Formats: sequence, C-alpha cells, structure tokens
Amino acid sequence: MKFELYKLMMPLVLIVGLSGCGGGGGGGGGGGGSATLPSTISWVAPTQNTDNSTLDDLAKYRFYYGPDASSLKAIPELDLVDTTGTVTSLDINTLTSQDQQILSTLVQGNTTHFFAMTAINKQNIESSFSNIVQFKP
Repeated sequence: MKFELYKLMMPLVLIVGLSGCGGGGGGGGGGGGSATLPSTISWVAPTQNTDNSTLDDLAKYRFYYGPDASSLKAIPELDLVDTTGTVTSLDINTLTSQDQQILSTLVQGNTTHFFAMTAINKQNIESSFSNIVQFKP
C-alpha cells in the first residue's frame, strides 16, 4: 500500500562499501562460517521533504536487509539517531558487539545481501526506501 504524507523525506542514496575483504583471520573466532559484512554503509543525507520544503526535523535512519531485493525487512535494533542531518555513514566496526551479531546473523548463509534505508522524522513519518544496494562478499 502506497500513501503520500506531507512530511515524507526525499529518497536517500545508499552506498555499501567494503574495506579490505578478508584481511587476515582476525580476532574473535566464534567458529567457522561467520558472515562477511560490509565495512561501511554510506549515504547522501536528505535535505528536503517530498513537498520540497526544507527537512528540519530528521530524527533517525532505519536500515533494511534482505536475501533478495524484493523481501527487505527492517532492522530496528540498528536505528541510527541523526538529529543534526549531518550523519552520512556507518562504520560497521563501531557497532556494539550485540548489534554486529544481529547483523551477522541476518546475513549468515547468504552469498549476496541487499540493503536499503529510510529516513524518519520527529513525527515518526518514514520515507520511502533509498536505492537498494547489493553487497556480495
């Protein structure tokens, strides 16, 4: 169901980046089969609402994940607060170990992952999806 509201944000542009894929075994084992995650998720911060008015009440971003582009699900545990409208990236390595585990569990067993995000204003109105980005480790 599609609906239009006065204060929906303009679409976001999402970029999923990898730093050195693999990089040498590394600390923390947890057994084999641990999923490879993107190292950085970046985006262009929205500046306008859909009615072209200035976006001045951004509250947070919400990330979505799915094993294919048509079945994205919200990951509200990873909501990223941004009351200044200046946050434009998330370094996966800075997430708490619990949040990294949530994300790692989601991507476990899939070879290709799809991510998108939305912007949410202070009235809890959520934008449409950003572009959907494919990440293949």
